[in-house]
Amino acid sequence: MIYLTELKVGKFEKLLLVWGGKYKKMEDVPNLINQSVLEKARNKARVKISIYMMVATLCGCLIMIVSGKRAAERGETISKINADFRRELAEKHNKEE
Repeated sequence: MIYLTELKVGKFEKLLLVWGGKYKKMEDVPNLINQSVLEKARNKARVKISIYMMVATLCGCLIMIVSGKRAAERGETISKINADFRRELAEKHNKEE
């Protein structure tokens, strides 16, 4: 059984290695990289992306909280919006008859 210890690196893998801090520039990355080094770079990138996604989700939640509080101050509620929609729908239906 043959085990590959070195892998040919593509553009995406080179980008991961540079982004992970293993190399300074894309030109510095060799064409063959040890598999463990590449896996470490992929794992580091996966963790960074997960953290960025968590921060983005938290920001989105905070924006929705502020938006909901402002809507509540204006008196907008889901029940009121639903009642207005149903009233308009009933009026349109009555006009057609």
